Amino acid sequence: MPNEAPDIVEAKSATATSIDLKWSEVTELNSAQLLGYIIIYKEIDKKFQEDNMKSVPPTPTEAVLEDLKVFTNYTIRVYAFTENGNGVPSEAVSLRTQEDGRSMFLQ
Repeated sequence: MPNEAPDIVEAKSATATSIDLKWSEVTELNSAQLLGYIIIYKEIDKKFQEDNMKSVPPTPTEAVLEDLKVFTNYTIRVYAFTENGNGVPSEAVSLRTQEDGRSMFLQ
């Protein structure tokens, strides 16, 4: 399993119900093949729900989280996975979806 965590390098609310994410590629895979990345996200102060996971292929290292709640704070983590298991999760980032179409960027 990967022993390196991806870094979320960009997170922005593209619309009132979506968040665009970009992260760094994981290269320390312990001789295993990278199968992809898993994004886990939840509303801040809520319990994690199983449908708040998104699995994506190894490239590109970006994704869009859709069907989110308007003007809601989310916590997001990304981790790589191989046939040997899941890697180390990224640092969590927190971001609020838009209220009215203004873009809110993570700094």
